Amino acid sequence: MGKLRSAMSGHFIVLAIILVGCGGGDSGYTPGGGNDGGSDIDRGGGNIEQQKISEHGATESHTDSRAAQNCMNCHYEGNNPYVYQVAGTVYQLDNLTLTYPNATIYFYSGPNGTGTEVGSIEVDANGNFYTTESFDFSLGVYPAIVGSQGEPPIYMSNFITHGECNTCHGTRTSPIYADEQLVEPEIRISEHRDTSSHTDERRGDNCMTCHTGDVVAGTVYDLGLENISPNATLYLYTGANGTGDLVETIEVDGNGNFYTNQSVAFGEGLYPVIESAGGERNYMPSSTLNGACNSCHGVSALPIYTGEKVNEKISQYGTTNSHADERRGQNCMGCHYQGNSDYVYTVAGTVYQEADPESYYPNATIYFYTQPEAKGNLALTLEVDNNGNFYTTEPVDFGTGLYPSVVGNTDDEPLHMPISTSNGACNSCHNGSGISRILVPGDDEQIAIAQRVSAHGAKFSHTDGRRGANCLGCHNIGGSNTYQYSVAGSVYELDLTTYFPDATVFLYSGPGGTGDLIATIEVDGNGNFYTTVPIDLGNGRGNGVYPAIFGNRIDSEMQYMNESTNDGACSSSGCHSVNRPPIYAQ
Repeated sequence: MGKLRSAMSGHFIVLAIILVGCGGGDSGYTPGGGNDGGSDIDRGGGNIEQQKISEHGATESHTDSRAAQNCMNCHYEGNNPYVYQVAGTVYQLDNLTLTYPNATIYFYSGPNGTGTEVGSIEVDANGNFYTTESFDFSLGVYPAIVGSQGEPPIYMSNFITHGECNTCHGTRTSPIYADEQLVEPEIRISEHRDTSSHTDERRGDNCMTCHTGDVVAGTVYDLGLENISPNATLYLYTGANGTGDLVETIEVDGNGNFYTNQSVAFGEGLYPVIESAGGERNYMPSSTLNGACNSCHGVSALPIYTGEKVNEKISQYGTTNSHADERRGQNCMGCHYQGNSDYVYTVAGTVYQEADPESYYPNATIYFYTQPEAKGNLALTLEVDNNGNFYTTEPVDFGTGLYPSVVGNTDDEPLHMPISTSNGACNSCHNGSGISRILVPGDDEQIAIAQRVSAHGAKFSHTDGRRGANCLGCHNIGGSNTYQYSVAGSVYELDLTTYFPDATVFLYSGPGGTGDLIATIEVDGNGNFYTTVPIDLGNGRGNGVYPAIFGNRIDSEMQYMNESTNDGACSSSGCHSVNRPPIYAQ
């Protein structure tokens, strides 16, 4: 059987072909268009996972309507015995409806066949390629297509970071290459003072909508965000704030536009720095893998700009200067950061009503103290405006952490955040997904108890030393914590040291999954489960509940606890803590 190879043998014979559709093996669930084949790997416990790798001359892959589709729509873990890491289909250049058999795909660390060969995959006789073997995309790889008839090689100009080739080159997309692909593309790089780029309504739009060959492109404005900033310079670094290696330098032309169709190695992400013609620098605080700069910073969003922040802005009672559209409730710092906005917030967020968490709460007050429950020194006071938003551009010294408290505009009792924060991007956590909004309490003290339930894929819970410890030690009912759990704990793999994400916990009234199903709790992406919803743990019945856990994997089996319990502190020291046999799934 062929395999994903780490060394290339022979010489390059490549054709004029394209990556377009899907194929590569049967799903095992829908008949037609190929058979399974493959080899079996025993993972233990009688469960079989199968390996499959395309090879020259093989005809086991799809030739029906599934060809030219994204193979990974079916071939993923938990859905198919063949879990593909790389897959796609190759077509003939002179007839893009016909597949090209028996080609070879090579992957390099550099463009145009340079750098190190990372691996290779044989294309089968149906024109499909696929492999279940692991593949390292972490730094990006550059594909090259080698035919079987002595054609010159075809190189993909950009690197890729995943093997789902048909998500980009499927039936709904144009071919990567047309007839003119054998002609070297014209070098296109912006230069200072050149004025050949767009100055009409296209300036500020996403350049890649038309210029599909460009690798990096965008537009730069001055601090006023209305006039363009000509002759600036864009730098791309491997580290934040101009640190690390300088990977690329692109001049902004006389029309305020920058662009290049030359390959840029984004690797794990690059940090842009924009320098005005006068030498002032603005730094993007987060990295990017996307060179289509105007797709984020275009005319419909805050543009890229040069110049230093000079404006100040602080929320006040009764004002309506902040967002009242769909941006309300989102992370304010997603836009209001240095280099992207003339209002650079240090603290910002949105307040909602306890009685109706979908409705904002106007004219409340946010306090930040150095100690819990409004004790210690008052470090900051922010008024919430009439739109329910609070924000400030003033410098804030978070020190070792500040404790927020929120008070409504009547005689409401304050709601205290039980833990400190060193981050003023309040809505980045309090976004309503897993962690509740910032809510103003009412007269009923129980209203101040926020609802929180773990969910598959969520990652809002602890991943430090508290994971595996007794959750109810802090989150106990009747305590001071905002989230008071009725049931909580952590789940581990069979090795009893690695956490197990996205399992499901069931609570039954009888042993072995018998009787009534009392509750179902999803385990989150960190391996933790928790709920503030009241659950009848059997105190009234006198016999407790019988827990069961299912791993939600293709080889998982339900695990049952033989004894009943009426204690929801599953990871307590007397039960399944880090110092005792943990809860496990398989």
